[in-house]
Formats: sequence, C-alpha cells, structure tokens
Amino acid sequence: MYGRIERGGMMPSVPALRRLAVALGVSPAVLLDMSAREMPTTDKDLSPEIRKAVGILRTWSESKVAVGCALLRVLDAAPMREE
Repeated sequence: MYGRIERGGMMPSVPALRRLAVALGVSPAVLLDMSAREMPTTDKDLSPEIRKAVGILRTWSESKVAVGCALLRVLDAAPMREE
C-alpha cells in the first residue's frame, strides 16, 4: 500500500493516514499540510544527505520535530554571510 501511495496510485484512507503518521512519528496534520511539490516521488529523488536526515527525523518525537522546524525557520530567516 505504501508504495502505491508514493507512486500516486492511490490515496490513503483516514485510518491508513493515521497509521502512516504513527509509523513516521508525526501528527497526521503534518502529512496533510505537505504539498505535492514538497514531496519527492521516490527516495531516489533525495540526496544521500537528505535520506540520512529523514531517517533521523523519523525517530524523533513530535515535540522534537516541532522544535527542529522552529529552528529551521529561524535559520531560514537569518541573512546569509558572505565569505
């Protein structure tokens, strides 16, 4: 089922979406807020560094992910320093 969802072959039911969120350690709302543009079609679309980061993030609690997201927003807003 997961592969069919990834390939766009089917949409998960609400119970399946909830199980996926639990397995990934995130709120179902987090999965629903992602746009198709933000989601890679396969793991092959991700760099090795991003795959490693995603693997680490999947082990984090929802509260830890929220703190990480807040930190990324701060870093994204910070001006880049020229070297």
